[in-house]
Amino acid sequence: MKMIAWNCQGAGSDTFRTHAYELHRRHHPDILIIVEPRIAEGRAQAVIDTLPYTHSRKVDPTGFSRGIWLLWNESSSFNVEILTHNDHSLHALVKVKSPSITFVLTAIYASPNFAKRKIFWNYLENLATTINLPWVLLGDFNDMISEDEKMDGLPLNKTRIAAFRNCLDKCGLMDL
Repeated sequence: MKMIAWNCQGAGSDTFRTHAYELHRRHHPDILIIVEPRIAEGRAQAVIDTLPYTHSRKVDPTGFSRGIWLLWNESSSFNVEILTHNDHSLHALVKVKSPSITFVLTAIYASPNFAKRKIFWNYLENLATTINLPWVLLGDFNDMISEDEKMDGLPLNKTRIAAFRNCLDKCGLMDL
C-alpha cells in the first residue's frame, strides 16, 4: 500500500492538477493526503472530482488557511472508514486484507500558531490513550523536532521543539 502526503498550498491551480496526475501516474498511491489546499468548499469538491480517486473526505479550510483532503481508490485489497475529524485532523480506519493489517490513519494540518498547536498536541496526546492499533500520522505538523531539519532563517525556538518532541513521546510516535 502506498500513501503520500502533500502540502500543496494551492490546489485550485491548473498546475496542481497536472502535478497530481503526474504523481498518480508515477507512484500510484492508494491514498493521497492533500493539506493546505487553500480553496474552499464547493470549489474544493469540484477539483477533487477531477482527480483520479473514487473516494474522498475533506476538512474545509477557514478562509485560506488549513484544509485537509483524504483521497483514495478503494479496492479489493483494502478499505477506508472515516472515524472522525476536527479543524486540524481527519482520522480513518484502514483495513488491508492481505496481509491482514488494520491501522488508524490520521491526516494532519496543524496550526501555524504555536498556542493553537499546543492545544492540538494535547488533543493528540489524549487521543493516543484510546488507540490500540498501529497509528500512522501524515501531513504538516508545522513544527520540527530538530534544528537539523531547518535551513536558513531565524533559529528554531527550543520551547517549541521540546513541546513537539514531548507530544511525540507521549503519543508513542516516532518520526520516520
